[in-house]
Amino acid sequence: MAIKKKIVTEKKVVSITPSLAIKLVVKAAVRNDQIGIMFIGESGIGKSALVRQAHEEFNRILSKTGEEAGLIIIPGEGLEATDLTGIPMAGDDGKIKYAPVDILEPGITHKRGIVFCDEMTRWPLDVRQVFNRAVLEGKLGPVDLSGWLFVVAANVGNKYQVEDLDLALANRFRPYEVVADRVEFMEFLKKKDYNDLALEIMDLWVRDVWEVVERGDMINDFTSLNPRGIEFATLILSDAIEKKDMSLLMYDLQALVGVQATQVLMELLHEKQQKLKRRKIDVSPLFEGKDLGCLDTKRFDKKEK
Repeated sequence: MAIKKKIVTEKKVVSITPSLAIKLVVKAAVRNDQIGIMFIGESGIGKSALVRQAHEEFNRILSKTGEEAGLIIIPGEGLEATDLTGIPMAGDDGKIKYAPVDILEPGITHKRGIVFCDEMTRWPLDVRQVFNRAVLEGKLGPVDLSGWLFVVAANVGNKYQVEDLDLALANRFRPYEVVADRVEFMEFLKKKDYNDLALEIMDLWVRDVWEVVERGDMINDFTSLNPRGIEFATLILSDAIEKKDMSLLMYDLQALVGVQATQVLMELLHEKQQKLKRRKIDVSPLFEGKDLGCLDTKRFDKKEK
C-alpha cells in the first residue's frame, strides 16, 4: 500500500504548491509548532529546495531580534540509529553518554531552527523508531530541539519507497501533498540568472510538456521530466546559448529529460533560429539529417487511469 494511501486513512492530505508550502513552514517555525509537517510528493518536485527557502525566510525573521535559525538536514540514505542518538561513550563517572554527530551540530549552536528529514520513507525501521521518540521528546540524543520545527519529506511510489511509513510516526505530522504549478515554476526560473532567450524557449517548452509533469508519470522515455530536471535543462540550454556552442546540447538533454521531450525542444529551437542567428549562434547542425516531423511531439500517450 502506498504511503499516501496509508496516511489518507487517518488524515486528509491537502494538495499545495511549493510557494504555499514555504509559507506554511515559516509560519509553523515562527509559532514553534509542536506538530511537524510532512511533505509528500514525487522525487524532483522540489521538497528539499522549498525547505531551504523556508529556512532562509525564517532566519531573516529571527535576525530582527538578534537570533539565528539553524538547519539540520538528515539524509534519506546511509543513515544509522546512532546518527540520531549520538555515539555512545563512557563518561568520567563511568556512565554511558552520547556524543552528538556532525549533522546535529547546528542544534547545539542554535536555539531555534528547522530539522529537515529527507526521504524518510527510505529510512530503516530502527532509525524511524529512534526518530519517533525524538519527535515526541523534542530532542535528538543529547541535543535539545524543543525550539525546532520538524519537517519530513516522503517520496511516493515503489520506485523510491523502501517501506510504508508507520502510522504512529506519520500521525505526528500534518501531511501535505506538494504539487507543481507551471506558472509558479516559471516565475521561479525567471528569478534565476539564466539567459533571457533560454527562458523564452523553456517557457514555450514547459507549456507543451507540463501535463506529464503534473501527472508525475515518467512515461515512455521521460527520465527526469520534473521541476528539478527542467531547471537543469534550462541551465544547460542557457549555457549553450551564452557560449554559442550547441554541439552537445541534444545529447545532454536526451540523457536528462528523454528523447521525446528533447524532440519538442528541438522544434522550438528550429522556430527560434532567426533569433539565435542574430546572436551568431548556428543551430543548423542540430537538425541536419533529422526528421522533426517523425513524432507528433505536441501530444504524449497518456497512461490509462
